[in-house]
Amino acid sequence: MTPPADPVATNVEIDAEALRAGVRAGMRVRLAMLGVLVLIALVLLAEAAHNSRSEQLRGADGEIIALAAAQRIFSQRLSLLAMQYDSDAAPHQLAQVLDEARNQALRLDALLAEQPARDPAEIHRLEVVSRAWREARELFFDDVAKLVHAPAPADRPLLQARLLAIQAQAPDYFAAALALSEQAQVGARVHSQEAKQSMQWSVLAVLGLMVLLALAVVEPTARMVRRQHSLAQAQATQMRRLALVAEHTANAVIVLDAHRRVEWVNPSFATMTGFSLAEVKGQLLGGVLQLRERDVRAGVSYRDNMARGVAASGEIQAVTRSGLKVWVLVDIQPLRDRHERILSWVVVASNIDEVVRSRLQRRALFEALPTGVLVFSRQGDVVDCNAAALEMLGLPGDHIESGGDMQAVMVAIAKMGRLIRDDHSDMPMSERPVIRSLRTGESVRGELVGYERTPKDFFWTLVNSEPLLDEQGGIQGTVACLVDVTAQKLLEQQLRDNARTDSLTLLPNRMVVTDQIAASLKRHQLHAGYHFAVLFMDFDRFKQVNDTLGHGVGDDLLRQIAERLQSGLRDSDAFVRTSDFGQMAARIGGDEFVVLLDDIRGDLDAEVVAGRLLDLLAMPYTIGNHTVNSSVSIGIVTATHAADDVEAILRDADIAMYEAKRTGRGRYVLFEPAMHKRVSDDVAMENDLRRALGDGEMFVVYQPLVDLVSRQMTGMEALVRWNHPQRGLVSPAEFIPVAEAIGLIGKIGAFVLQTACRDFAWMQDALGVRAPQAVSVNLSRAQLRDASLASDVLQALRAHDMGVGQLQLEITESLAAQDPAMQARLHEIRSLGVTLALDDFGTGYSSLSCLHELPIDVVKIDRSFVSLAQTSDYHRVLIEATVLMARTLGMGTLAEGIETPEQAQMMRTIGCGKGQGYLFSRPLARDALVQWMLERLPGD
Repeated sequence: MTPPADPVATNVEIDAEALRAGVRAGMRVRLAMLGVLVLIALVLLAEAAHNSRSEQLRGADGEIIALAAAQRIFSQRLSLLAMQYDSDAAPHQLAQVLDEARNQALRLDALLAEQPARDPAEIHRLEVVSRAWREARELFFDDVAKLVHAPAPADRPLLQARLLAIQAQAPDYFAAALALSEQAQVGARVHSQEAKQSMQWSVLAVLGLMVLLALAVVEPTARMVRRQHSLAQAQATQMRRLALVAEHTANAVIVLDAHRRVEWVNPSFATMTGFSLAEVKGQLLGGVLQLRERDVRAGVSYRDNMARGVAASGEIQAVTRSGLKVWVLVDIQPLRDRHERILSWVVVASNIDEVVRSRLQRRALFEALPTGVLVFSRQGDVVDCNAAALEMLGLPGDHIESGGDMQAVMVAIAKMGRLIRDDHSDMPMSERPVIRSLRTGESVRGELVGYERTPKDFFWTLVNSEPLLDEQGGIQGTVACLVDVTAQKLLEQQLRDNARTDSLTLLPNRMVVTDQIAASLKRHQLHAGYHFAVLFMDFDRFKQVNDTLGHGVGDDLLRQIAERLQSGLRDSDAFVRTSDFGQMAARIGGDEFVVLLDDIRGDLDAEVVAGRLLDLLAMPYTIGNHTVNSSVSIGIVTATHAADDVEAILRDADIAMYEAKRTGRGRYVLFEPAMHKRVSDDVAMENDLRRALGDGEMFVVYQPLVDLVSRQMTGMEALVRWNHPQRGLVSPAEFIPVAEAIGLIGKIGAFVLQTACRDFAWMQDALGVRAPQAVSVNLSRAQLRDASLASDVLQALRAHDMGVGQLQLEITESLAAQDPAMQARLHEIRSLGVTLALDDFGTGYSSLSCLHELPIDVVKIDRSFVSLAQTSDYHRVLIEATVLMARTLGMGTLAEGIETPEQAQMMRTIGCGKGQGYLFSRPLARDALVQWMLERLPGD
């Protein structure tokens, strides 16, 4: 195929005379055609007038039919809504539908009243059916209006009567509207037939005129050839204009031949790309634009479209001579001959680099957002999303760029699981942010939405949904922004759990157990047959564990206690039921634990559980290299004596627990109201104890220390006593713990030291060589923590002219094994020359293996071992080992609590050097002791 000439060089010569002849011939043809067209116009005007009347009638008929049909529908809708009147939305919808039905009924009335150019007979028939319709309408609408506008009746029967009236009138109104519609349809068919006949006559008239037109135009047809010259001139002019535009347009224009090779380019192409016509002529389009690798698919699309002879357009990134990449919008159009064969192609390329780069920057920002963004269409389909949203949905971040479609995104959304609210309840479809924006056109901000992947796997997002509106305010879609707040929600849950969980033992804390007790108490108040019990536990000598072995061991002991509690409260117990925390055992602070027994049968069940816990918790604990023995004291409050509030219940359980401690430790006590008096007595004891020293109620007694071989008194132990003015003698077991609790034990200890030294000095003066060789005084924890203890001891010795060897200070096993600072204080005292004795050995936390580490001179074997030595091989062997170890270390031994000659003989046989106990003497006042010595010791 020969390529077409250059459009710029095209030049068409026109014969002016031929042009004028063609103009005259054309004039005659136009006159002939004008005459015929006038006649046709008159015919058409007449037909138009007739058609106008027919159309008016048909329009009125059609509208009457439509409105009558609508009235039938309204009758059904009103009837249906009336039957649904009990629902929340039905009254409002019923009023809306009634208003709409009335409005359209008024329109129908207006149409029926107008009756445009109808036949009288037709008008009569229409009036008959319309009158029946109006009557039925008034009855039906009045019944509905009564239901809508009148307040709801107080009694159900009246409401049912109104509903039945509506249901009875609905069929009549439907039938009247149907009759009106059918009558209108009859009229419409008549009018349609009339219009058809009129059209037929008009067509015949026009056909006749068209024949006349053909005859009038045949004669001058030959002269119409001149018009072709005029047309050719016009086309040439148009081509020159188009060529001029192509030359001067800012867009690049490329003309390709039928084989899609460059034939011509305009100067703007050279400006845009840097290539001239000579450099690109004959090249294919892809080579001219130098498509980048990323645009290969776009190039293939253009080539495929051009191969099929189809126009193409789109954005591509072309490369200029200098290597600059430029975004251009290309539009490719084929030029065809009269046989639809492609002669050439015209390509227009517009520089849109700034626009595209701005758009890409916005897209880069869109993709870089850490917030997931999803764009939804009006139908709720995803049409775009960024990488963050894809990753939230479990898809690769480059899913879209790598050719993935939005269908996969929709599938991923469907697989996210059910949508839930903050309280984990299902979120209905109507409440979902995207649906709300699409439905209402309003923004949704800060909506918390959870996705339940599995029952234990939640994905939480904070959603903002913004509707996309067109210029008229119509909803075109919505943009949803999703912020992943799963970590924040998990942290919030963790904080809530921490607020209700003891961090050391992982048991429920005080807040949880008080809530559970409150629930049990409320249930008991509502149901007399429901019983519960609260067990308040405190571990005996736990403070000594902390002070002796360190807080780390104490913490481990608490963890093991918690584990035993959880294993001890078994689900298999018929009367022990689990709570949200598994077993209802809680730690409320320190070494205090509370157990709630829910829905028990009675007090006996609580005692059974308490007994089992006593046995379980009294078993030795192994913590590292240490074996710790610690019993538990339990106070029990049952529903029988439960107070009216939780704090009072815990207080009473605490009181019962202290009663268990007071009466021997390692046991449980059921709370009784009478215990309140005991508590008040303890308070009174505290007050009395604070004044006892000042009022001279405290005094010291002495128990002899005897050599088991010679039976001679070698010393005496000073013991404090309290002679209360009303209570009489108060046992040390009662007031010593109170003194320790209120901080008076240090003053009492100092009083005993001073008194013992004074009495010892008096005995030395009174008895001479027959006086005791030494006096033994017990030291309290408070005294050992006092930095001035050594100087106080020296002051007491000097004040009474005593030698340091005449004073022996006794410390308990737990005090001797405390922290290095405490042991340093003992070394300081021992360095003075004062003898140190280890009291109650065997009941604390020291072992024989570490006896050599303690700065002591005498080991005093506890009375509990002495009393069992005759019947228990274990205790006898332990005493033998203690005596042997003490002898090896150069320490003396003394057996406490000897009450029978057999015990004294066994201790002597084992090798114990000294003893004390009621076998020799009970504790005596100073003068009584002197009398005992004068009467007993010489003859023994």
